[in-house]
Amino acid sequence: MNFDPQIVSQAKAFVNDLHAGKPARVPRMPFAQWQVFMTTVQAEQAHAMATLRPAWRAFLSTLPASPVIH
Repeated sequence: MNFDPQIVSQAKAFVNDLHAGKPARVPRMPFAQWQVFMTTVQAEQAHAMATLRPAWRAFLSTLPASPVIH
């Protein structure tokens, strides 16, 4: 599989838009490049989740261990 730098760049922009809550569009590309686009999107999503998990755990550790009910 040949990773075209333009397709990789478009895939990264697509994932960044999704994470930013912006409208994300799939750019027009030859069908032969679709696998490169989707592979890059999947890798970027996995990277984003891996970097998000420690931050999420840190946030959760700041919460009280159990809710206080009065």
